[in-house]
Amino acid sequence: MKRRTLDVAFSIGGVVFSLLLLLVGLILNNQKSFAQDYVRTELSAQKISFTPAKFLSDEEKKAECLVRYGTTGGDATKGQTLDSGRKAECYASSYIALHMREAASGAGYEGATYATMGNYVRPGTDVSLVDALDAAAAGPGVRRVVVQPHLLFRGHVEEQVAAAVARARERHPAVEWLVAARLGAEPEVAEALVARIAEALA
Repeated sequence: MKRRTLDVAFSIGGVVFSLLLLLVGLILNNQKSFAQDYVRTELSAQKISFTPAKFLSDEEKKAECLVRYGTTGGDATKGQTLDSGRKAECYASSYIALHMREAASGAGYEGATYATMGNYVRPGTDVSLVDALDAAAAGPGVRRVVVQPHLLFRGHVEEQVAAAVARARERHPAVEWLVAARLGAEPEVAEALVARIAEALA
């Protein structure tokens, strides 16, 4: 094969390879834009806004991202809309996680998380969800146990309860195990909460 023919062949091959790389790059960029737009649309639909930086607690202000996203155009009284993956990560790891820790601590479950509550033992006691289920099944003449989660919304805790009941069913096959629906955000529940708040303010 002549040198000139080889040069032409390599040149054509290089051009084709470059075009393929360009095409792959365009496709990847398009998919990236689609993913970003999809995430932005889905998150924006939730209408979640960050607490304005001006109203953050001292503990919340320790998270730089909460202060940053709690400010819009230099205005610390207006929080930004949660509309990106970075913002979602900040909201989950710095805001939700903080309040989960505070709630667990305030209830006497220092260090507990959603992942540990299923088998968590309250300090100063020896009672856990697993222990409670076993105790219920061990009662004299017990043939059926109904577990009713006092929860307002669907989430990880509800899944933990269902998993704990499934394990209890394996340990106590002679007992019928039923999981009732969570309380849910029913009008009666809301009325009860309002009544309790009114009592506290009276």
